[in-house]
Amino acid sequence: MLPAPANGAEKRASAPRRSPQLRALAVALLTLLLSLPAALIVIRSWTEPYRPRLATTGADEVVKGLSVIRTALNSPDELLLFGSSELTFQDEYHPARLFQAKPTGFTTVVVGSGYRQSLNNVMALGALGGDLKGKKLVCFLSPTWFEKPIADKAFQKNFSLLQTYETIFSPDLTWALKHRIAERLLSLGAPATDDGLLRAAMQAIVADSPARYHALWPFGRAAISAYRAKDEVQLAQLLSAKSLKPVPAPRPQTIDWKGLDQKAKQEAAVKTTSNRFGIYDDYYLKYVANRIEKVKDSGQGERWLDSSEWEDLRLQLDLLREVEAKPLFISIPVLGPWYDFKGHPSSDRQAYYQQVKSMVEQAGFPVVDLGYGEYEPGFMRDPWHPGWKGGVAIARAIDQYYHDGLSSADH
Repeated sequence: MLPAPANGAEKRASAPRRSPQLRALAVALLTLLLSLPAALIVIRSWTEPYRPRLATTGADEVVKGLSVIRTALNSPDELLLFGSSELTFQDEYHPARLFQAKPTGFTTVVVGSGYRQSLNNVMALGALGGDLKGKKLVCFLSPTWFEKPIADKAFQKNFSLLQTYETIFSPDLTWALKHRIAERLLSLGAPATDDGLLRAAMQAIVADSPARYHALWPFGRAAISAYRAKDEVQLAQLLSAKSLKPVPAPRPQTIDWKGLDQKAKQEAAVKTTSNRFGIYDDYYLKYVANRIEKVKDSGQGERWLDSSEWEDLRLQLDLLREVEAKPLFISIPVLGPWYDFKGHPSSDRQAYYQQVKSMVEQAGFPVVDLGYGEYEPGFMRDPWHPGWKGGVAIARAIDQYYHDGLSSADH
């Protein structure tokens, strides 16, 4: 005879009992997941008033994140500047300082730090994707990027996992463009290939396997959500560790560009008395004077036109064109007398300036070519970074561009 079916009470008694601890943990996790968006809103509301103070710092939390960058992109009175260390050497003539109080109606946000190059900008811009459509921004180009292939240390220092995830899993970029970006990143290896999910997605793109890529898509987008939350938290931690002064109140004024240029020239003359190159005294005496003979003729045979950096620049141009952004490119020079001393051919430098100008204009974007400043006293502060007069020239071009006053004669 078959046993009689157990009654309800017996069924309940024989069922495995759920641990109260597990139930409490599940409730806690669910509460955390539901409260995370609210927590991020609270964090953001706290950090919002202080963000403009971070705009000129070049801090990793700003440059390798996206929170401050996205806010600036959607603010009509903020202009993003993408570049490298030329954005962090800030005197009173630098656009980051000159426009801080919005004298002509806008301020700038620096997305730059030492050793960043075109590929870093590709990741930051790719992460913004379709949000760039119709938006103005400024991209700097430095000759030093073209002297050697991008170094491993430089790539690692400026690598952003968040920006790379956003680019590779962007819904706005074409498959063809993502293929080129993924191929380039895979060729460089770590740290872009250290993340298993990111590496698998890039390999699927390069292998032209949309099925594999789309199978990874939900996991990629989930990772992006987590990294965006981390971005907000890191920004809050940065702000809590800093003692920030209030943002200066807007001070509308008309800038006397001619007078400012004259002032910059006079200041440069006072601060470059120790050498014949035009390098500012503190830098020359501390870093250059004791190794001057090692530098002489060390640049012979260098050819910037052979650099792999050109393909990375082409990637940046193609990306900006694909998302229909409205960038201004600023091509900064090097210090002519110093590079002559190094033995780097002037003809190669001039060919470089012309190549930059041609590539950018062929992509349909305006470019301000500052190659003429190589030999202009006070234009550069050291061999690689714009100085007093150079800062004025750059700031004036940016101001004209923002106000739609940049004519073909200016670029």
